[in-house]
This record gives sequence, C-alpha cells and structure tokens, in this order.
Amino acid sequence: MRKEEVVKILEEKVDWVSILRKMTFGGYNEKVIIWDDGSIGSLDPSTYFQDETHILGCLRAPGMGNLDDTPYLDGWGKLEDGKFSTDDGRMLTYEEALEESIVMGEWEDTYIEWRRQIMEEWEEEATASAMRE
Repeated sequence: MRKEEVVKILEEKVDWVSILRKMTFGGYNEKVIIWDDGSIGSLDPSTYFQDETHILGCLRAPGMGNLDDTPYLDGWGKLEDGKFSTDDGRMLTYEEALEESIVMGEWEDTYIEWRRQIMEEWEEEATASAMRE
C-alpha cells in the first residue's frame, strides 16, 4: 500500500469519534486497531496477530483508572456526590460526562496526533519490510 493511500484512509474512512470512545472507555493497554480498510476494532492486550499485513496502526488505551480526564471535563461543575452539572442544569455521571464530551468536544488536535503516530508506525514498518525483501 502506498503512503498516499494510507493517508487517504486515515483522513476519509476512519471514524475517529469511535476511536476516541474506545480509547476513553477501553481497558488498560487495550489495543485499538485500525485496519487497512479504515475499520476499527479492539483487542485484549495479550492478543497478538500472526499476520499483521492488514493493520494500519494500533493505539493503546490508558484504561479508565489512568485516564487524564482534564480535556474531557475542563469547565464542568463537579458536585460532592460525584455527578457533573451541565450549563443547562442536567446532572450527569462521570461516564455520561465523558461521553457527552466525546460527542460535543473539540478533539481535532487529538485526531491529528493519532494520525501522526499511526503514519510514523506505518512508515517504520514499510521501511523494515522493504529491507527484509
């Protein structure tokens, strides 16, 4: 696969909101896989592939206990009972507040960084593969 094709897949076919959701709610070190057709999946950290030729990239979820929730919850009012208040007076649980932030927040910088990481991984693998041939 050529670099231009990989870039096009990452920019046009990958559902970055779904990846953000998997990265946010996934278990510790869970693998979020991006396939060469733009689809995504997730795997247990102990699962490995024999054939990785159809994988464009892999991100690893930090796990809820290690999640830096600052970019998700910045500006939200947290109440003593652990709930979060919205500007329109709704009360949300921690998970509901994270989900609303995923849907309503500005995450383009995060997506750009993930695309950069995936392209870097892909280029390293393409170089290593060319050297093996």
